[in-house]
Amino acid sequence: MSEARSRSPIRHKKPVLPDGLKNSHLEALAEDHFFHIEDAGLNTRVDLKAKLGDVKFVLMGGPPERAEFMAEKLSSAFGLAKEAMGSRERYRLIKVGPVMAISHGIGMPSMLIVLHELTKALHYAGCTDVTYVRLGTSGGIGVEPGTLVVASHGVNAALETKYEATVLGKKKAFDTAFDFEIAEELVAAAKRIGLPAVIAKTLATDDYYEEQARLDGALATGYTESEKMAFLQQVYESGVRNMEMEGTALAAFCGRTGIRGALICAALLDRLKGDQTPEQASPEQISSWNHGTINAVIEWLRTKLPADVSAGQ
Repeated sequence: MSEARSRSPIRHKKPVLPDGLKNSHLEALAEDHFFHIEDAGLNTRVDLKAKLGDVKFVLMGGPPERAEFMAEKLSSAFGLAKEAMGSRERYRLIKVGPVMAISHGIGMPSMLIVLHELTKALHYAGCTDVTYVRLGTSGGIGVEPGTLVVASHGVNAALETKYEATVLGKKKAFDTAFDFEIAEELVAAAKRIGLPAVIAKTLATDDYYEEQARLDGALATGYTESEKMAFLQQVYESGVRNMEMEGTALAAFCGRTGIRGALICAALLDRLKGDQTPEQASPEQISSWNHGTINAVIEWLRTKLPADVSAGQ
């Protein structure tokens, strides 16, 4: 596919049963390696079906500490044991029953590495009907701090609903629509527990500073405060309500594999009002905003996991 077509968010009529793997070249490999997550307990030489075969959900966030926090919350909510696996050098992978909590680092290149390797591992384990959900923090665009923004589409820095990759020296573009049914369910789950949430486009950039129109980086920007604000207003008018650094790549990966995908991020500030987290926000308030995503996802999982698990038994 050489050109992306902007289409409506995906709304599945019935469960999709992909294994997530579309690469026929892997059939020729005598042994496959997961170079960045592999250790003695997670490779194709062991019984991956026994280790991972029941996985149905992968929750991902940036730093290792976020994966550990998500795993702790999942274990407490559902009464399930935690099992750390894979190399700890680059990524944290923790299994909590049928849910994986993983870290993906900062930005799209780091995230794509672990997506490729974990997806292969889940394929070899025989997993089906798996859902990927990224949980993160973000800069809001015209929303109050603490609002959970659930993405309908990822949008690139040119405000296009596509993810571009250069393959064999040629640019390819892929659609960035997320699963709209899951997006609606996540918003409903958030609102059930009293959290503000909206469905909107999410801007994903390759840089935290200039591509996000900040004035507080190390380089001379070449743009003024008024030009910055005009751009952010344009972003708002295009339907974007937050910005982060992974959304388009995640949407494209899920679209290409058939894996159902979602993105839910807490807005820590409104970029239309400044580049810094509000000074009046207490550490406790910021912590509460950070925790909103996992609390909403746990509420959503209660409707997805088997009854004996969702009840925390």
